[in-house]
Formats: sequence, C-alpha cells, structure tokens
Amino acid sequence: MKARVHIIGLSVVLACISGIPGAALADLGNFNATDNCPATKSLRSNDNPGHVTVKSGASYTAVNLNKPGGAYVLLRIAGAHPEERWVKLSCGKLGDGPVSGGGDQPPTGGEPGASSKSGKFLLSASWQPAFCESGAGQNKDECTTETNSRFDATHFTLHGLWPQPKGNYYCKVSANDKRNDDNHNWDALPEPPLSPQARAELDKIMPGTQSNLQRHEWIKHGTCFGTGPEAYFRTAESLLSQLNNSELQRLVETHVGKEVPTADLQTAFEQSFGPGSANALAIECSKDGARTLISGISINLQGVLDPATKLQSVLDVSQHPKAQCAKGVIDPVGAN
Repeated sequence: MKARVHIIGLSVVLACISGIPGAALADLGNFNATDNCPATKSLRSNDNPGHVTVKSGASYTAVNLNKPGGAYVLLRIAGAHPEERWVKLSCGKLGDGPVSGGGDQPPTGGEPGASSKSGKFLLSASWQPAFCESGAGQNKDECTTETNSRFDATHFTLHGLWPQPKGNYYCKVSANDKRNDDNHNWDALPEPPLSPQARAELDKIMPGTQSNLQRHEWIKHGTCFGTGPEAYFRTAESLLSQLNNSELQRLVETHVGKEVPTADLQTAFEQSFGPGSANALAIECSKDGARTLISGISINLQGVLDPATKLQSVLDVSQHPKAQCAKGVIDPVGAN
C-alpha cells in the first residue's frame, strides 16, 4: 500500500509540472506537425523558454491531451527545457489520422487518470471461433482472416469492460457519436487515442478492431469508466491477460473441438482464483445447428480497477450467475 501511495504522489508531482492536474502519463503515440506553432511551457500563459516551436513535417511524441476532447496536446520535444510543451492540436495530426475532438468540438467522454471510479463492472470475453460461426460474425473481417495460428484460436478475446449497472452508457458523448454507434456506423466514430504499445496489444486480444469494435466499446462503455482511453484499455488488457494465464484457459485450449461440461470450466476457474470464485463467472452458450457452443464468459467485478489490479482481488461473488448450458463444444477455427 505504501508503494502505491508513493506512485500516486509521483503522478501528482509530474502532473503539476506539466500544467494539468491528474494528467495521464502514458504516451499517446506520434504527433505529426502540419504547421509551425509555438510550444509553451504552460497552458496558463504564453511562457515559452527558448522560443521553441514545432516544425511542419516533423514528428513528436504525444504525452497527453489537456482534457478528453481538448484542443491542446502535450508533446515531448528533444532539446527543449523543459522538454514537455503544450501545442494546439490544430497544428498537426495525432498518429496516422486527423486528431478528433479538438478545437471547439464537444468532448467525447471520460476523464484523465489511471484508475476507475469504485463500482461494479463486467469483463466480457469471447470465444472468437464460436462468434465467427454466428450470423453476426461470419462476414466480419476478423472472422474471414482467422487462422489456427492466431491468438484468438486458443485464447479468450476481449469483448469489453462494462461499467454496471446495465444502462450505464454514453457518458459525456455527443449526440452525433451516440447516433452513429446506435446505427452500428462504427467507422464514423472517433478513434480512441492509444499509445502504440497499448494499440498493438489491443489488436491481438480484440480481433474486432478490424471492424472498429474498439471505437464502439470506448464510446458506449469506456466513457463511463472514469479514465481516459489508455487506462481503460490497458486495464481491460491486464484483466484479460490474467484470465488467459489461468487453468480455465488451459482447459479450453486443450479441449478445442471437444464438448466440455460447464461445471469443469467453473472448477478450472476456481483452481486459479480460489474457492467460490466461480460465483463471479457467467458461462455463455450459443446454438449452431445441432451443436451447443461455449461462446464466451463474463466475470462480475467490483472495486477500483487499474492496469495493476489483480483479478482475484476484485471478483464480485455475490451474483451467482448460472451457466447458460450444462455442456458445450469448444469450437475450433473455421466453419464446422
């Protein structure tokens, strides 16, 4: 506990230095300047030691936004003193595409920070081959490209991390973004800014990024999590990684193509997360012709979540969900 206090204290100090209380410290990726603009030490003044400017055509490391949907980005500029400087978003592009949410546009949800608000959450994990057997998945890019060697052939994949209760959706989201999400027009939703490392991991564990599932998950659920996109997705990635390093995952991987009693899945979960922990586990099933498939699981959570959270410490065992079937097939890749 003392170590955690020290880390939080350091975050506050660094945030104050950068000029924004509670600023997230994870990098957002590259900022590609399209104009020559002054790079100031603080948002609160035009203080610019060394008269530093970003140069059109140059690329800089983006550290943070001044707020979700804000108009300024904090850059790391080599040779400047101090090295971290504020620049208008309109002076360039974040990552490979145009910056979204800048200028006078309304913010699209979320608050900066490294941990969620205390509450209840649902971690939803899919068995991707079963999803791809369904009508909803058959024509999606992530299904037509699925192979036996890809991560999702033998591991649970991330569907989402959902603040509860059900209906806790679309926090501080613009009407236009909500409308596009309701209409499944995910390509039109803003891309949640993530560091290259977080995005690479997300592409692996969430095949649906090929259909912009990450945009939907952020707009509908992530905006109510209490942090910015980086902390939200890194938290989900960490929790899923712990699930995929459990006896449950090992049981499923060794039984691909076979029928498994859901009671065996619950027992395997408790072998990793302790007696009674399966009371937090819901097992989901779907029909594929005459077969019953294990289509995924969801895990009830409660407390404060961040990327360092131990899954076992936040299990909500008060729910006692029942499995949707008594047994089901662990579907292999491909049409079966």
